[in-house]
Amino acid sequence: MMHLNRQGCSELWLDAPTVLVRAGYGLRREGEQDLPFLRTLYASTRAEEMRASGWTKKQQEVFLAEQFRLQDAHYRREFPDTVRQIVVKDAQPVGRLYLRRVNLPLPARPEIRVNDIALLPVARSQGIGSALMKAVLEIAAAEGLIVSLTVYEDNRALNLYHRLGFHGVTRENGRLLMRWRPQAG
Repeated sequence: MMHLNRQGCSELWLDAPTVLVRAGYGLRREGEQDLPFLRTLYASTRAEEMRASGWTKKQQEVFLAEQFRLQDAHYRREFPDTVRQIVVKDAQPVGRLYLRRVNLPLPARPEIRVNDIALLPVARSQGIGSALMKAVLEIAAAEGLIVSLTVYEDNRALNLYHRLGFHGVTRENGRLLMRWRPQAG
C-alpha cells in the first residue's frame, strides 16, 4: 500500500501481504534499535564468501562490520528517501526491505526501485521474498510504474526475479540491473 508522508509525497510503505500475515510475518519501520540485527543480517548475506576467504573469525568480523558501516552510510547518503522496513516473524526481525520511488526526467514515468531485500538464512526459501516482491509489483501495476533493482549475477534470487518477469538491462562488475514493466492494457 502507498502512504502519504507529511509533505504529501507518496512513500512506499508496504503493508505485509496477507499470505505472510497469516504465517505470523509483518513489516515495520526500521529504527536505531535495529542496527545490531542489520549487522547480523548483512553478515549472513556474505557468509558463503567469508567461508571461502580463508580469514580468521576475527578478520571476518572486522571486515563485515566495516563493510556494513560503509553500505549503511552509502544508502543513507545516496538514497535518503528510501523507505526502510524490517520484516518480522512473531515480532522478531528476520529481514529488511528498502524501497524508494524514483522520479525520472519527463517523459519517463516515476519508477519503484528496490534498493535492497534481504532475509536471514532461516527465513529464506519459504516464499517470503516472493510474496514481498509480488506485493511491490501489485503496487507498480496499479500505478503503471516500472520496478527496478540490481542483483549480483550469482545471487540465488536472480531466478525469482526472472520468474516474476524482470529482464536484465545492463551488466556492470558482476551486477545486473533488472526492470519489470506492467502489462500494457
